[in-house]
Parts: sequence; structure tokens; C-alpha cells
Amino acid sequence: MSDTLTRAFFAVGLCFAVARPARAQGAPDKAAAETLFNEARKLSSQGNVQAACEKFAASERLDPAPGTLLNVANCSEQLGKTASAWVQFREAASMARTTGDAKRERIALDRSIALEPRLVRLKIQVAPSTASAPALEIVRDQTRIDPAMWGSAMPIDPGVHTLQATAVGRQRWSTSIEVKATDKEVQVDVPALAPEAAAPKSESASTPADAAPTAKRSNRTWALVAGGTGIAAIGLG
Repeated sequence: MSDTLTRAFFAVGLCFAVARPARAQGAPDKAAAETLFNEARKLSSQGNVQAACEKFAASERLDPAPGTLLNVANCSEQLGKTASAWVQFREAASMARTTGDAKRERIALDRSIALEPRLVRLKIQVAPSTASAPALEIVRDQTRIDPAMWGSAMPIDPGVHTLQATAVGRQRWSTSIEVKATDKEVQVDVPALAPEAAAPKSESASTPADAAPTAKRSNRTWALVAGGTGIAAIGLG
């Protein structure tokens, strides 16, 4: 939100109370953002961090502001999402710098620096034969990983993550990993992708040559049936 509509930033065990002037009327998005922000503060004071995070994030989407983003980052840290919190603190610092809010910029920078030793990093190594596969795409948790990031250790939130690799003419590969908060670096090796299995050939229509034996077998069957009927008739006579 704008500097004239500042928001309180709740750190763990510490509250920065900031006076906030009344908002202007006629701005539905800002009004909704303000409502969500106040509800988030209440939930945070009650210890309901997950619900508070959701409302802080929704408020931030409606009306971005350094103070709100600081709260979002603080929530992420409390939930153990260290990588998300680190990124959000850095974004809040950049936003505060743009708006000339030196106090919030300093707070955000200090919090991001304090988080760095706790970050867990994920490195994705791709087999050379796979890296050269046509239209190769590696996805982590439904997010495409840019090829420039392959081989680099990037911050990631602790928890369970899924990875998959797809390429034209190759079989899809996928795996699931659990990243622990105590890990420093986790490496995932994307193996050589096996060639895609050839599609089974559909059965072709019967050719005249195939039909001929069938016709012969059919005629022979009828002959036997007819013969049998004749024998039965003689017996009856």
C-alpha cells in the first residue's frame, strides 16, 4: 500500500506499531486490502499463523506495499518456508527503497541476511544426453525450471517436492524428494531419458488372400453339416 497508508509489521515476538491515517473512500480494492490486513493482524495475535499468512498475502495482492510484504515474509518464516521468506524480505527491501522508506528497507534487509544461513538449496543436475533432448522441460512443483538454473544450487522451502522431465520422443521421468530444514544442499540427478515406446501397429483389414482360407473353411463346415444332416435323415428313414 502507499506510504500514507502504512501498515504495522509484526516480527516474531516484536511489534512495530505505526499510526495509519484514514483511507480515502471510493477504492474497493484498497478497502478490501485494508479489511484483510486487519483480519490478518487479529489472526496473528491469536497465534493462527497459517490463516494470517493467507490474508496478508491476499491483502498484498490487492494493494502491494512494503509493510504488508514484510508481514507476508514474517509469516512465511514462521511457517518454516525459509526460501519464500528470504525472497519476500528482499522484495520488501527493494519496494521500500523505491518508495523512500529507509526504515522498512533496513528491517527487510536485516531479516533476509539473518535467514541466509538457514537456507536449504536444491541443485538439479541433468544428464548430457537428456540436456540435448529436443524440447526438454524440467518442472518442479508445476513450475518450469529455466535451463540457466540447471546445475546451480537455488534456495528452496523445506518439504516434499516433485520433479519431472519431459522431451519429444522420450519417456517422461519424475521423482519426489523430501527437503529437510536441517539440510544444507540437496541434489537431484535427472537421468538419461529412455526413448518413447513405439505405438502398437493397428490390425490391418483382411486381405482377399486372408479371406480365401476363411471361405474354404466355411464351405467345408457347411459341407460337414449338410453331410451330417443327410446321415441323420437316412437314419430317420
